[in-house]
Amino acid sequence: MLALTLKPGERVFIGDNVVIHARIINDTQVRIIFDAPRSVVIKREKVNDKIQSAGCGHNQTEEQGHRVPDGTIGA
Repeated sequence: MLALTLKPGERVFIGDNVVIHARIINDTQVRIIFDAPRSVVIKREKVNDKIQSAGCGHNQTEEQGHRVPDGTIGA
């Protein structure tokens, strides 16, 4: 596991095609923006837990997030 502290506007690159942006919303919330190809499955922990407990291994659906116009996943 790798833990990073980012300043507003900084990004993290994973491989050649995934970029993670962190945006501060308020004192208790941070928005994480994933810029990745559609082939990369991105799931919140609670959604992943539901999928595993249901025993189905489907790919990303609307319940996991939606793509915003720039191609990132929103909540």
